[in-house]
Amino acid sequence: MRHFNEQGQPAYERSLRSVYKRVLDDITYEKMGAANWSAAFDADSVELAQALEMLQLVQTQLAPFAKSRQLFLTDTYVVRWLGVASDWGTDLAKLRDVYSRLPKPIISLYLSVDPAIAHQRIMARTKGDHILKMGNPDAVAKYAAALNSAIEFLPYDIQVVDANVTEQETASNAIEIVERALSRWREDGTS
Repeated sequence: MRHFNEQGQPAYERSLRSVYKRVLDDITYEKMGAANWSAAFDADSVELAQALEMLQLVQTQLAPFAKSRQLFLTDTYVVRWLGVASDWGTDLAKLRDVYSRLPKPIISLYLSVDPAIAHQRIMARTKGDHILKMGNPDAVAKYAAALNSAIEFLPYDIQVVDANVTEQETASNAIEIVERALSRWREDGTS
């Protein structure tokens, strides 16, 4: 964000997280002592509810600023939501119909990285990551496979960035791609 703000482009971070799934986790824990919603609810229904929740969230948090020419950055959008749904075995074609109603991003980057490298980087963070708290040593590789399977169901194009290089090179490559898309957007309002 700092890079874009320094360039005179107002940029803000938005985190688009589901509340519904957390409520279902609480209900499942209270009633059954189970760790998450999957012990009591079917994945297709939960993922559909999440898709509708995200549609509402985007409409209330991002859509009002559509004409303001402000830039919003988020690490959570359709590819992540479909990736999680894929991991639960949900029918992604049905979810694509809901997610296709969301505004298309100016640019969507997909950082393609070997799961072993991703795991090393996550372990090096001071805060870690939720995915590793699930107790499955193969969680990163499983999640990467789910994200890869979700790509074909996206209702918009993505730009793949090779993240197997250093983090600095990845950031530089990503910024270059974003700058090209922003240049087109500034000129004619297209992505």
